[in-house]
Amino acid sequence: EWNPKPVRVGPHTVRSQGIACFWKNSTPPTDAVSGAIVTFSADGSLNLSTGVVEMGSGSPSHLAEMLADRVGVSVDQVRVVMDIDTRSHPKHYKTVASLSGYIAGRAVMRAADDLLRQLRQIGAEALCCFPEEIEIHDSKVYARSDPEVYIHFKDIVHGYKTPQGTSIGEPVIGRGSVMLKGLSEL
Repeated sequence: EWNPKPVRVGPHTVRSQGIACFWKNSTPPTDAVSGAIVTFSADGSLNLSTGVVEMGSGSPSHLAEMLADRVGVSVDQVRVVMDIDTRSHPKHYKTVASLSGYIAGRAVMRAADDLLRQLRQIGAEALCCFPEEIEIHDSKVYARSDPEVYIHFKDIVHGYKTPQGTSIGEPVIGRGSVMLKGLSEL
């Protein structure tokens, strides 16, 4: 019933048919990347650095929650560094709300896994067990077989000093990154 001719239906009103199109997308480029770096403060709290700029989507909150959950700490133990400096922060391809949560979130999870691996390695050496036996929770590193003997993050994240005075490990710095794969140009 296509009729493109306008029909007057009132003194100042016409009715007609037409086609309108609108295209809005946040389709990322085929090389979209995001990175995350996690460091520790002297008190054992975590510092998260990404290139994500907050524009109202809640990125600092949800990235902090993801990191806290993965590492097994309270979210108030995570500080998200928001003063972005493109010379020193990991690259994030652009601010696009939920897509930032997706790719930056994956980078944060990879950074968390990287620092957990390092903590397990140092903890295993300090507690004389295998890395697979190390548990990490509530800002503590301990052997699964004896959770009452633990090392607090503040005493291990910058290297561990044994009761005999020798040092084990190095400062723990978690890094993670993501590049989207399998995309093609529209």
